[in-house]
Amino acid sequence: MGKDFKKKILTIALIIGFGLLIWYGLKWFGGVADDNAGKTYDGVSKYEDQVQN
Repeated sequence: MGKDFKKKILTIALIIGFGLLIWYGLKWFGGVADDNAGKTYDGVSKYEDQVQN
């Protein structure tokens, strides 16, 4: 196992890590935006849900 192999593994791990970080960040931001817009996760307005119940 040479230095090149270790660098490739480290590079791949960093790319996967950054990809997951971006994906979870966007998922979290989308949830916050929906909460601020008064939407639930299924896309139904919280106010519509209250009226129906």
